[in-house]
Amino acid sequence: MNYFVATLLILMRFAWLWPWMLLLKSFLSPSYPGNLIHPALLVAMPLLSLATVKWASLTPLPAPLEENPKQLLESPDLLTWRTRIVVALVGLAAIIGIGWWQYYRLEYSLWQWQWLYEFGYILTHWGTQEVPPQVVTVFVLIVLWLNGLGDAVRGFTHDDIWGALVRNVVAMVLFVIIMGLAGRPLPAEIFYLIILLFGAGMLALAFSSLKITIGLDRALGMGQRRISAMPRMNRYWLSTVLLTVFGLLALGIIVGIIL
Repeated sequence: MNYFVATLLILMRFAWLWPWMLLLKSFLSPSYPGNLIHPALLVAMPLLSLATVKWASLTPLPAPLEENPKQLLESPDLLTWRTRIVVALVGLAAIIGIGWWQYYRLEYSLWQWQWLYEFGYILTHWGTQEVPPQVVTVFVLIVLWLNGLGDAVRGFTHDDIWGALVRNVVAMVLFVIIMGLAGRPLPAEIFYLIILLFGAGMLALAFSSLKITIGLDRALGMGQRRISAMPRMNRYWLSTVLLTVFGLLALGIIVGIIL
């Protein structure tokens, strides 16, 4: 369930991050004609990071370590360091691959190293007029990858999810305020992004509430009951969740219409 909640939080983050990417482009790299990053990558990158951590932590150890568990007990950081190295290498490969796909795929094939030289040169030699779009893209990709790592190891409590929802709403409101002060029109998709923000947030809170219910049941001594007697996602729970989600979606729609 933690991974499902993490996915919902990634969708919440995407809802405000995509408008902010448009804002960053207009201020930092206004002459670049395309998007600094494909919107799907704002979701795919942290999901890949999340999946990489899970895969690396579940991959069997090398045969010598499995045959000699005493060595693993004497060096408990071996598994942690292996996971870190795998995650770092996959993240680096993903960032480089996205950089090629975003900026150089029309001029060079992936195996032509000339594009990699140009990529590195642009990252280290900035012009005086504006920030190179490659720099902004790489920075955002690194932040997304680190967010995915944090989501993979974090145990999401109800307060954590509520705090994330509040921060995401504040980020969206700040975007609207800045666009208004700058006299710029809001993106056409802002209405749907607000709905996504509220919908994903409410679903995450609902599943968090289910975890709290099960945890209280076990803490009160009922955890020794049969699995069939544990709290379930019955019709009452589902109807309550749906009513809450639809109610807040309606609120999001009203806010979107006002904006």
